[in-house]
Amino acid sequence: MKKTYLAIIFSFALTFSCILSACGNYQPNIEDELPATETQISDSISQQINALKEQILELEQSNYITEIERNKEIKRLETLIANLKKEESQEPETEENTAPPQQDSSSSNQEEPKPDNSKPNNSEPEFKYVIENNTATITGFIGSQENLTIPSAIEGYTVTCISDEAFASSSIKSITLPGTITKIGWFAFKNCSNLKSITIPSSVISIGYSAFAQTGSDFSIICAPDSFAAQYAKSYGINYTPI
Repeated sequence: MKKTYLAIIFSFALTFSCILSACGNYQPNIEDELPATETQISDSISQQINALKEQILELEQSNYITEIERNKEIKRLETLIANLKKEESQEPETEENTAPPQQDSSSSNQEEPKPDNSKPNNSEPEFKYVIENNTATITGFIGSQENLTIPSAIEGYTVTCISDEAFASSSIKSITLPGTITKIGWFAFKNCSNLKSITIPSSVISIGYSAFAQTGSDFSIICAPDSFAAQYAKSYGINYTPI
């Protein structure tokens, strides 16, 4: 009997020892548990936006659906793009800047003077921008100015591009682009109902989809007769004034 009891006790001890050894060797896959980084999320959103843009281009070239269906689908895709861009803009912005930049830190502890409302606001607008390939891309502006002139350089960086939706739904009436600009992005001036004119230099060789959609009926592009902008205006039935 004693031998039987000893065998049972030894069996339990051996089993318990194996369980402890297995638990000690278990290591969870940390990489699988880590959430996606902000960079991965941003890249994913950018890929989705590019895919939707490609769908819109395919719809524009398609001859197998009616114009009503095409416009309805394009509007749906534009809404998806706008929502994705809004989602992307809610992430922490690390590279976007404004010009002119910082305030004098020596006066940070002093009470800010109240604005004099008796005088008109003639201050210069602050353009929002990002640096890409060592050049500046305008992404918007801060201010109430209605007549804008984009600078050719900001903080030493040459301004070469107006980004997607940079001035969309703003109240600007006129805008002049410098001779350094080569590209105007998608929906850049969409729904600018007060926009009367834009001066586009011959340096511009790319104008994105619906860049001037839903502008006023008296909107006009001011550009050289033999420029890309003039060809663009003619192909889309937009008024243009040669310079």
